[in-house]
Amino acid sequence: MCVRVCVCVFLVLFLSIELWLVCFLCLFGFFPILLTRLLSLSLSCRSQQLEYFLYIHFKCYPESSLYPPSTLLPYPPIPTSWPWCSPVLGHIKFASPMGLSSQ
Repeated sequence: MCVRVCVCVFLVLFLSIELWLVCFLCLFGFFPILLTRLLSLSLSCRSQQLEYFLYIHFKCYPESSLYPPSTLLPYPPIPTSWPWCSPVLGHIKFASPMGLSSQ
């Protein structure tokens, strides 16, 4: 347990928050469960944010994704159906905490 905590602290101090979050969840065994649950949610801002994050950083997307393989680009524009989520320097932030997508 101590080793896991030390690794996570190191990641927080020296790496981006996205890498820290993924590593933290993997260290404690939550990532597969969290990923499965979040990707199965309706297209809320949070589930879209996760899908967009995975698409940008890991080039992975669920079969029902809005991104077909032919559109794999380093930093794609965020879809217009997600007006309250916006990428900043490759990181994801909320522009405003609005509700569900119209899709």
